[in-house]
Amino acid sequence: KSSNKLLDQDDIHIGIIGSGLAGLSAALSVLRAFRQKHFQNIDKNSNQTVKKIRITIYERDASQTDRKEGYGMTITYNPDGPLAKLDLLEEVAKIDCPSRC
Repeated sequence: KSSNKLLDQDDIHIGIIGSGLAGLSAALSVLRAFRQKHFQNIDKNSNQTVKKIRITIYERDASQTDRKEGYGMTITYNPDGPLAKLDLLEEVAKIDCPSRC
């Protein structure tokens, strides 16, 4: 029996397949929900609360240059859109967002 436990009973480990827009958005959303205490009682019959959360993102490509498709997108500046809800809109707009003009 090993005494080196990776996760305690009150921890959650989530695996996300793919590091594309959906996978990274899912990871950010889970982390935000955890920080805002939305994971207080996972099991309604228990008084346990989640103490730690660990997210692992699995990606088949070693780098962005491994595949030539799937990495381009057009982003429009939408204050009510998903990037705004993830608090990323202004940061993305600073890099490149021609529709903001």
